[in-house]
Amino acid sequence: MNQSRTGDAISEMEKVGFPLHVQGSTETGRAVVVFHQAPGITPDIHAWLDRLANLGYLAVAPELHHRRGVATIDPFTEFGGDVDAFAAALPTDEELLDDVKALLQALTAAGLDEIHLLGFSYGGRAAYLVASTLAVSSAVSWYATGVHENAFRGNPGLPALTGIGLFPSAPWLGLAGGSDPILAPGELEAWQKALAASGAPVSLVTYPEASHAFDVHHGFGPDAPDTYHAAAYEDALRRTLAHFADNARRKVPST
Repeated sequence: MNQSRTGDAISEMEKVGFPLHVQGSTETGRAVVVFHQAPGITPDIHAWLDRLANLGYLAVAPELHHRRGVATIDPFTEFGGDVDAFAAALPTDEELLDDVKALLQALTAAGLDEIHLLGFSYGGRAAYLVASTLAVSSAVSWYATGVHENAFRGNPGLPALTGIGLFPSAPWLGLAGGSDPILAPGELEAWQKALAASGAPVSLVTYPEASHAFDVHHGFGPDAPDTYHAAAYEDALRRTLAHFADNARRKVPST
């Protein structure tokens, strides 16, 4: 391991000012920023950090709820399942972009010039937003919500992104469940058309029988059914890692 680069990365990330979960080495100059689902950091996110680190990436997951002083929010315990109240507690786009700018600056200052994004649900929307706004190598969003239609009506700081003309400038891959109950009827088809018309470097893959969170063995809320779909998960995993590898030559400018 390049101890100098590793030391630089630790020093720079300490300047970010909010909690980060970090796995892996800086030796290859490659990083993946992982954005969690709306409730926060979970064992699933830690599993992704381990997987990416084993593949040679510096894997970094920011705690997006840090302004509330917590790593996770239980929407059922705290808000009784009120989705609008939960949405109001989420970071706005402005807040999230401020955090990600600081993190990207820290990574590039430490010599990491290949930086990919990976996000899940609310975090998938975050990956799409950042790929449409800031300089990154590529991005992948698993079952993103609130990109084409507003899924966070309780928070005016989280508008539908295609509705305000935001499309990725970095290569972006979306992976969606065709039976996702969080998406509006016809949303995936309309989203596909909007992406195609934009001319952006994007691809949206749909798994017809998969639901939301098709990669995990738990549902949303008490007694919710298991949402895991093995075929969708395995294909999405393969596509995600291939997407990062295919865009390895896209370097992020140092700041």
